[in-house]
Amino acid sequence: ITRGETGSSMYFIAAGRLHVELEDRSLNLSSGEFVGELALLTGAPRNATVVARGFAYLFELEAKDMKRVMRRSGAMRAMIERRARERLSASVGSAADNVREDAA
Repeated sequence: ITRGETGSSMYFIAAGRLHVELEDRSLNLSSGEFVGELALLTGAPRNATVVARGFAYLFELEAKDMKRVMRRSGAMRAMIERRARERLSASVGSAADNVREDAA
């Protein structure tokens, strides 16, 4: 995944680790987590560059299939939307922290 590109899929990590480079920070994701949902939910370009840290086995879920899964499974929809809100809040929080630091 490359920051700025249009998202057409999200990915579930079955095994391995992914390194996520955001504009203001980085993080690592591992088995059981997912990435790429924000671009699908918001329609905005990808907000991060993501690379595998060694071997990684991923399941790809295309946008059209994600919509179908979310319509059929309230639990899956809630989980994906909750994580998206958490990630958006973290981004907004980090941006607010940067503004406060710059103002000081």
